[in-house]
Amino acid sequence: MANSWDPDYVVSKEKAKELIEVQFPELAPAKIADLGKGYDKTVYLVNARRVSFHRCATALRCRVNRSLTEALLGSWRLA
Repeated sequence: MANSWDPDYVVSKEKAKELIEVQFPELAPAKIADLGKGYDKTVYLVNARRVSFHRCATALRCRVNRSLTEALLGSWRLA
């Protein structure tokens, strides 16, 4: 059985470079350095910009839910 802190998704430095250069061609060629890993994200420094990838399915669902809510209601903040 896996530990609860084991990542659901792993985006390697090589895969991150590929994804970034395809989706954001203005960042190519991407220079990538590891910044850190936590329970829910892996963070890379890409051309002096911080880019994060979700590692946890729960965090990804939360992000998708927030994006859908913002699309339906517009940007919002908790008071």
